[in-house]
Amino acid sequence: MNDREATTQYTPGPWSNNGGQIEAPGGFPAVIACVGEVNNQSRLDTANARLVTAAPDLLEAAKASLAAIEYAYQCHYIGPWPDTLMALKTAIAKATKPQR
Repeated sequence: MNDREATTQYTPGPWSNNGGQIEAPGGFPAVIACVGEVNNQSRLDTANARLVTAAPDLLEAAKASLAAIEYAYQCHYIGPWPDTLMALKTAIAKATKPQR
């Protein structure tokens, strides 16, 4: 187990879409999710599968953006920081904390 695996509570990416089966890299369960009807994807299924596949990368980008925006806010740079910070914190929490 590497450092990234030890700090995440989900299967680390990159994930790939194989006909609606969302698959993880080697060393993990091959299929971590199925979206729509496997190997018979509608356009909506394909779009949803792309979004799910991008989830680990989107989460990392959100975390990096949050850090940059928090720094900018502390330095009093002008911008819609409070609303943006809250949106990012809410999205990151939704992706990383168990739902009650």
